[in-house]
Amino acid sequence: MQITMPCGLGIGPGGQCSAAMCFNAATHVLEHHTDSGVWRAGAYCTPCLNRKVRPAAQVATADELDIMYGRTGGMNGLPDDTWKIRAFAPDELAELEAIRSGALLSLYVGPGNFIWATQADIEADRERRTAEEEAAKQVRRSRSRL
Repeated sequence: MQITMPCGLGIGPGGQCSAAMCFNAATHVLEHHTDSGVWRAGAYCTPCLNRKVRPAAQVATADELDIMYGRTGGMNGLPDDTWKIRAFAPDELAELEAIRSGALLSLYVGPGNFIWATQADIEADRERRTAEEEAAKQVRRSRSRL
């Protein structure tokens, strides 16, 4: 599962690797460089990145062998000439540390909708929801008395 950080970078829950079944801490950012710009694919741990990104010549050779032998292809890794691994930028690292320390939390707003909030924001939201529930109970009680 990938969660989008406030800076727009995808990361796993609690600052973990973005890979589906990996629970290591994210250590680097994977980027795709093209003529039209740079796209950040997410934050991953080093072992997952080493499995994903491979030398371009090795990927091309493996793809050619797949074509020769009639296999599907495309599962040989990402070529390192267009896919780059970099360290976290200072703003990304600050957000990641805030998430890992619990200072920045994911708050449920609605179905499939989460926002980033501080502990104070979450307490205020909890109080607001409690007040709304109490008001709804009062309305139901007053209607039942009529």
